[in-house]
Amino acid sequence: MRTLSVLVTGLMVALGILALAGAATLRHVEGEWRHALSDRWTVELASGEPEQAATTLRSLSGVADARVVPADEIRRLLQPWLHDPALTAQLPLPTLIDLSIDRAKPPSAAVLAQQISAALPGAKLDDHGAWTRDLLRIAEAGEAMGLAIFAAIALTATLTIAATARARLAINAQEIELLHSLGATDGFIARQFQAGAFRATIAGAVIGAIVAGAVVAGLIRAAPPIIPFVSQLRLEPVDWAVLASVPVGAILLAMLVTRWTAYSLARRLP
Repeated sequence: MRTLSVLVTGLMVALGILALAGAATLRHVEGEWRHALSDRWTVELASGEPEQAATTLRSLSGVADARVVPADEIRRLLQPWLHDPALTAQLPLPTLIDLSIDRAKPPSAAVLAQQISAALPGAKLDDHGAWTRDLLRIAEAGEAMGLAIFAAIALTATLTIAATARARLAINAQEIELLHSLGATDGFIARQFQAGAFRATIAGAVIGAIVAGAVVAGLIRAAPPIIPFVSQLRLEPVDWAVLASVPVGAILLAMLVTRWTAYSLARRLP
């Protein structure tokens, strides 16, 4: 039974760390998306000289910089969706200007759109608001799911620890009755079971933490930059501190639940 407790504890700790690491990573992804997309807007020109239009846009309030998007860059953006370089080369491409918004004095999208329409007739402003909100909702949903999975793991671990303690007490019921007859208190008996749970839990927690930590570090280091606007997945030092607290919390949880369960059941035995 001790081996089973070690394996179950290790599995619970590893799954808990992975769930929290996933939630923390998605939180950072959401922050980078919010940071990258909030100050990058796009203007589509209907006509006119692109460089002259970019100069005009730089003069507008709230615009830090304006850059004409090269045709080759637009084709590269379309390539993952069309898969055919020949088709991409034949497509008529719009004239796009990438705006960098002043973070200190961000303009209103509606006001800036009116200014652009007045300065550049036919030009359209896209602040990427709709799909930015969709991306952020996806990241928030993923983060909430990771936290919910961690809560479910913690609840499952609590019930498993309590069930294990009950089984151990049932197996040792005759020994407990003998200890009672010799004058042992319920607290003394509970402490003996608590000590056994501590030894099993600390072994499983260490194993689970090492395995999960290696998996998380390996994934962060090896993950290719496939998420838009995110150069590399990362965890901050405070995130690693939270992950390190998971095995410690598992050990404390096992000790408290085992002691409470053993004390409650020992009181019912003669």
